[in-house]
Amino acid sequence: MRNYFLLILGHILDFYGFIFCEFAFRSGELMDKCFTYNDQKDRYDGFFGYIFDKVWSWIYKLGCWFYERAWKLCWNNIDEKYNPWKKVQDPQGKIIHVKKKGIDAIR
Repeated sequence: MRNYFLLILGHILDFYGFIFCEFAFRSGELMDKCFTYNDQKDRYDGFFGYIFDKVWSWIYKLGCWFYERAWKLCWNNIDEKYNPWKKVQDPQGKIIHVKKKGIDAIR
């Protein structure tokens, strides 16, 4: 029963993380089309650029917080059988996590 609760909670937290991070990236693309980026100030020019930079940073950090909570509360504490992530080794030898797909998700 605990695994099912963690599985559902993990998917909910991942969903909110995706929504907030995706919103931040999409709004950044819109700002790139409408405003000029100032490399010296490391933000967009003008008052709206300053406001956007603060709001964008807050929204992105909130999305990252949801992703971190999903890892700390759910994916690290769930049985391997129910975990939607599997550990693989990248070409440099580092262990990374990738989403299970197809037959891997059933096992």
